[in-house]
Amino acid sequence: MKYWVRITCACLLIFFALNSANAANIVDGEILYKESCIECHEANPSEEMLIFSMKKLKNKIYGCAGQLNLPWNDQDVDDTAEYLDVKFFHFDEWE
Repeated sequence: MKYWVRITCACLLIFFALNSANAANIVDGEILYKESCIECHEANPSEEMLIFSMKKLKNKIYGCAGQLNLPWNDQDVDDTAEYLDVKFFHFDEWE
């Protein structure tokens, strides 16, 4: 019985570790935004951009990162989008 409890606990720990590693990180998003975006976008981007969904925000971030040749990956975009959503946009959904 103890064997199955240990196996179950180990599997749950691995599952949660993998899921948390892929979760958006607003602290990293804030750093990325302040280092790469704020120069072109004012302090409150929600006032200057007509974006009403997380999907459109991510597309905009991908476009800007591409234009500026930033070496961003999907996690960087997710982190920045989550930061902007929490700080400025307040979308109802996470896509």
